[in-house]
Amino acid sequence: MKAKELRHRAKAALKGKYWWAVLAALIAALFGAASISTGAEATEKVSSGASAKTEAIISNMPESAIIISFIILIGILIIAIAMTLASGAVKLGYCRFNLNLFTNEEKPSMHILFSRTGIIWKALWMEILNSLIVAVGCMLFIIPGIIIGLGISQSEYILAENPDLKATQAIKKSWEMMKGNKWSFFCLGLSFIGWIILSAFVPAGGLFLAPYIEAANAAFYLDRTGRLGSAEEDEAKDTAVFEKLEDVPIAEELHDLGATVQSDSGFETRSTVSGDEGTLSRSNPGEADLNASRMTDEYKAWMQEQIEKRDAEQNREIPDEPEQPKE
Repeated sequence: MKAKELRHRAKAALKGKYWWAVLAALIAALFGAASISTGAEATEKVSSGASAKTEAIISNMPESAIIISFIILIGILIIAIAMTLASGAVKLGYCRFNLNLFTNEEKPSMHILFSRTGIIWKALWMEILNSLIVAVGCMLFIIPGIIIGLGISQSEYILAENPDLKATQAIKKSWEMMKGNKWSFFCLGLSFIGWIILSAFVPAGGLFLAPYIEAANAAFYLDRTGRLGSAEEDEAKDTAVFEKLEDVPIAEELHDLGATVQSDSGFETRSTVSGDEGTLSRSNPGEADLNASRMTDEYKAWMQEQIEKRDAEQNREIPDEPEQPKE
């Protein structure tokens, strides 16, 4: 799948979940598990004048305040070390979060970021191995380092989905998966160059760009494992669900109910009941039919609910009537 289509699928996966993805990127960045940029302008403002004020503040502080500040500094250092040790595990959880954007229709859950803390040492060991392998490749020459980095780029996703594997096994599987696919992944990263340059001039621009990039990387992994599918397949699934719904029996309480959903294009789609047949029909003012690819998530969820109700009605067991006492 080409970079353009992967980016398109990433946008579709982030629809309705983008701000959750931003929050996840922020939490992951606090643990060093995601790379974000604060923007060149913001960084310059923060750094300029800071060194000049530090000396004046310290010289005017009483001795007790200096001791308290030192204790606080030690506490911050301990927390920073703990977060660094956990960064590998959080990075695996962040990989799972981005994969769930494609496989889970529900609201993303933040707790998944910490779902791999049980293998914190294995995740840390793999992170160290990856860094060492890439560093050795760069020492030989920059290009071999880039090639090696591309070859082991999927090891985090592999270990995130297969926590029972060893770190070295995940790296080997990534190398095998990326045979013949390194250039595709390189082009995918290269396609974000414009966005990355632009985000460097926007305060916290990297934070808002990170979900898009990580979702595209997750789409690449799913595509290489044969689980992403194509846009045509997804549209065919939606159409199949719509056609199946046309035969859904409607319960009594829905006979006088019209379910109205506002579509993306601005017109209304009203579901009504056709009296004797008890089936769901749809009327669309100004349109002969509703294209499945333009249905909103709410409408598809409503259709699925009707299917589940139909199945529940069919499977419901009617209890036998109690025997009447003999006179």
